[in-house]
Amino acid sequence: MEHTNNGKIALIFGILSMFLLIVVFLLPIILAILAIVVGVLARKKGDKYGTYGMILGTLTIILTIVFSAIIYFKGGSLF
Repeated sequence: MEHTNNGKIALIFGILSMFLLIVVFLLPIILAILAIVVGVLARKKGDKYGTYGMILGTLTIILTIVFSAIIYFKGGSLF
């Protein structure tokens, strides 16, 4: 099976969103949403990379919510 450009882009956005979750706060959310949207488009074309991008994007959003709750309840510091 050949991978589409949308699938590759979704996977790249998903990986970048996971990596940037540690460094920046807002950019990973934007990239995660893009990974999910482009992943849906790629998945409609039968590309598995689109599914991987969607999974990584969803995981990034969940982790961002968890980290935000931890920071909020600990008083401004993650560690």
